[in-house]
Amino acid sequence: MNEKDRKLLAIIGAEELPSFEIKELNVQKSLQYEDKDIMFSTRNEILLEESENIKDIFNPEILKIKDEEQVSKIFILPRYEFAKLKTYLLEKSSGNEIDDIDFETEEDEDIDFDSSAADKLLYEILYAATMREVSDVHILPKKTKTVVKFRENGSLVVYKEFKKVYAKYLVNRIKSRANLNITNRRTPQDGKFKLEIESESLEIRVSTANTIFGENSVLRVQRTTSLFNITLDELGFEPEDLEKYRNNFKNPYGMILNVGATGQGKTTTFYLTINELFHIFPDKNISTVEDPVEIVFEDAVQFEVNDQAGLTFAKVLKALLRQDPDIILIGEIRDEETAEISVKAAMTGHLVLATLHATDSSNAFPRLRDIGISPQQMASTVSCVLSQRLVRKLCSCKKAILVNDFMKEKYNLKTNVVYEAKGCQKCHDTGYKGRSAVIEVLEVTENIKNALSEGLSEIELKRIIKKEGFNNLWKNGLKKVESGDISIAELERVIKPDTIYDSKKEE
Repeated sequence: MNEKDRKLLAIIGAEELPSFEIKELNVQKSLQYEDKDIMFSTRNEILLEESENIKDIFNPEILKIKDEEQVSKIFILPRYEFAKLKTYLLEKSSGNEIDDIDFETEEDEDIDFDSSAADKLLYEILYAATMREVSDVHILPKKTKTVVKFRENGSLVVYKEFKKVYAKYLVNRIKSRANLNITNRRTPQDGKFKLEIESESLEIRVSTANTIFGENSVLRVQRTTSLFNITLDELGFEPEDLEKYRNNFKNPYGMILNVGATGQGKTTTFYLTINELFHIFPDKNISTVEDPVEIVFEDAVQFEVNDQAGLTFAKVLKALLRQDPDIILIGEIRDEETAEISVKAAMTGHLVLATLHATDSSNAFPRLRDIGISPQQMASTVSCVLSQRLVRKLCSCKKAILVNDFMKEKYNLKTNVVYEAKGCQKCHDTGYKGRSAVIEVLEVTENIKNALSEGLSEIELKRIIKKEGFNNLWKNGLKKVESGDISIAELERVIKPDTIYDSKKEE
């Protein structure tokens, strides 16, 4: 294939089918998509075959074409480009040169950008993401360009912008690495691949989805070798809260919940907990049920949920309970069946750690009730509830500001100086470097158990919890403001005061 034809394929978005072998004409994948056509390529020229002519992948005529012409590659391409490509080839075969074919692309696109260049660019992006300790990479095709954004310290920031054609090549290379279907652009796909950068092992979790401007690709950068470089002591717990938490997960049975929004570090907290439990109880069988398994523990028994294969949380959990576990980590309680099995496991001598979507610790109880768990079951099984939020830590370039009387009154501050973001080269002028967790730990005391058993409302329950001396997210966040770790602006961005817990009026 000559250089001009190669560039032409780049312009029209022709996709090469992977794993092509001489004896097997692998075109069945392309027949799944009504808006695609087939294109064959020899070493010297392009051959075309319209999809409607391919009814049987064992059609001897097709094999004959391939054998006689020594077809080396198969491509599929958008049907709306097929007729124009066919016209171009006919004109070319008649000796006419056509320089201004009206393909749907921008004239100044860099059509020399190929899969090899895409591999290099992808590595450059992931290298930069690793050096900057980014959690997610977004590759976003826009109307006239490709934008790459980093989720850095919890906020999306633009890393670089490229020509629009780059998005297609980058997404294709990502799909290829993650063993996804390159030809499928219509439906969302998920996968993962491994990568090593600067002696650090990374697992890249991939999500692709089609938009009006092309396929978005979001990469979650999971550092498999660096998670256990920290301990629970460095995560962000207040000392008294961490002591409460440790006392509860050292119990032989019961349920500990961690609630909050996605991406707030709940799984990380539980992974660090399990790592600690391995040292405390080396003789116990620790098992996990996750979707997906994010970190592999050599000494744990880990199960992965697969809804498409019928392996739901509930079904896997039922099987796990027949595997003689002592401690169970459940990735998420999503439905009544999973909740009931989890509660029964906690009641029958197992320690259960589970995540749940709820706004805060006290909201976990009405959430469980809505799923189908009775107040009496909650009171007898739930021993501790965590809720956490990730906040951006101030960089060392932070700027000190004096606390005036208004601020002292409004925030109930016990210090004369707090800090705000400034910005320097080290933090890329953001003013923030790294993240910390603000965590509340609600220990279920006898008074709280009685309140649950009586079926009190959430407001009444909060009033009882407040009398127990509970330090919620806002109060623990203010402690980080006073210590100079975070700014007031960051606290208010992530956490809001609770009308009951943070009221100055005594209940």
